[in-house]
Amino acid sequence: MATVRLPASLRRYAGGLERHEVAAGTAGQALRVLADRHPDLGERLFDGSGSVRSHLSVVVGDRVLPSGDPAFPVGDDDEVVVLVALAGGAAAPYR
Repeated sequence: MATVRLPASLRRYAGGLERHEVAAGTAGQALRVLADRHPDLGERLFDGSGSVRSHLSVVVGDRVLPSGDPAFPVGDDDEVVVLVALAGGAAAPYR
């Protein structure tokens, strides 16, 4: 089974867990399986058209998937990582 890893900000919508084992053949299926298990998470992963929300990035191995590339194949040993984009500009120096 593939593993989906969630950032801390999304874990509360998925039973508080970082890692979730899912049976899926693609990155999109992996996220859908997790969203079906945890509907509150699904609302935060997908927009109204069913696409991965624009402030999220999906990574499999060393590849960042454009728009979450739902058709990207995943195997049993793969990890699908969901990352939240950070916003901001120049940071003030620590003092």
